[in-house]
Amino acid sequence: MKTPWTEEHARLVGAAAPVVEPAGDADIDRVWNRIADDIGDARPRRRRRLRMAVGAGVVAAVVGVSGFAAADIFSAHTGRGPSDAEDLLLGGPGEKLDPAGADFAAAVSEETDGIPFPSEAARQRTVDFWTADLTRDHPAPRTSAVSTGALRAWMASDAVCFWANEWAAATRHGDDSARSEAVGMIDAADTWPAVTDIDPHPYSRPQTQQVRGADGSVHTEHYEDVSQFFYLARVERAAAGADPDEMARALLASGHGCWAHQVPDLPMADPMYAESHGWRP
Repeated sequence: MKTPWTEEHARLVGAAAPVVEPAGDADIDRVWNRIADDIGDARPRRRRRLRMAVGAGVVAAVVGVSGFAAADIFSAHTGRGPSDAEDLLLGGPGEKLDPAGADFAAAVSEETDGIPFPSEAARQRTVDFWTADLTRDHPAPRTSAVSTGALRAWMASDAVCFWANEWAAATRHGDDSARSEAVGMIDAADTWPAVTDIDPHPYSRPQTQQVRGADGSVHTEHYEDVSQFFYLARVERAAAGADPDEMARALLASGHGCWAHQVPDLPMADPMYAESHGWRP
């Protein structure tokens, strides 16, 4: 039977259609400025004629460039946000940044400036890490994007790891002042805008679902439905105590734990270290 085409089909297809961005004035200006610099000719008459030629072919030029030349032309700022509710859910809120943009590192630093880290060195190392990681994975311009909301959430998780390490070091050395500061920052993490923008009400709740087996039988499975920052409550409880293993377990509960350089005083929070030492949370 032929399936009738409905308005719902049209809506779904329209929502799934990719958005093709036309070249804007800013893109044209950037291309023109580079060409003007290369030819070294600032005479107004020639400049107007050349700009008209560039304007006519700018879409082909912008789309066709690649590698380092493209990175010099494009900005990481796209001015675009989530296209629909699904995009918001999967990609996070905020502007979409292009990792191939020439100013991507500056954009990462600017967008995440308000996230509290124990030191500027820790913050800068995290900025450098995400800049390098995302640039390496997405080297071509206008082929991918990362939302500022997602980026800020990742860096907030990193900041929690750094503060947990501060807590571990202070606890071990009996530094009450440093420990109090770390506990305060950990307790406040679930109120950071970088966290609440993604997960305003962290939760962990048991759920059940009906699963049909290969033989056709149906059985009930139990699982835990969690939000991105659900583990912060457990980290807070661990910070109130003095057991580094419990803190490591709380961080590993996030599903990703911490990087080794973030937790030198709390190595078991690094899943690779924990596994290599046969430690099970």
